[in-house]
Amino acid sequence: AIVFVVDSSDRERIPEARKELHWVLAEKELENAAVLVLGNKQDLSDAMSSSEMADKLGLHSLGQRPWYIQKTSACSGYGLYEGLHWLSNNISNLADSCSYNHFPNPFSRPHKIDLTLIEIENVILL
Repeated sequence: AIVFVVDSSDRERIPEARKELHWVLAEKELENAAVLVLGNKQDLSDAMSSSEMADKLGLHSLGQRPWYIQKTSACSGYGLYEGLHWLSNNISNLADSCSYNHFPNPFSRPHKIDLTLIEIENVILL
């Protein structure tokens, strides 16, 4: 899976973010990876909407690849749980649909994610 964090209030740099995202998505190893976009800084008045971010990042061109935009605020923690919940569900769905029989499926049984906000703040997103 790919977690891509974008400053939703920075319209000047969104073309650069789009270029970087599509560069990462072109990697063969990530061809089926789910994409979670965290649109950060939603606490600011000039933050882009989800639909504006989707358009400017070119997400509608991703075909069958699952993607989701979660509006977030790193200051308050708003939206982080919801975004990680979507990611958890979609990673499990993708793993269940894999035909790699020679590797065990670590997502074959249900897992519950129960993180505190402090634990989420300690996660490093690449």
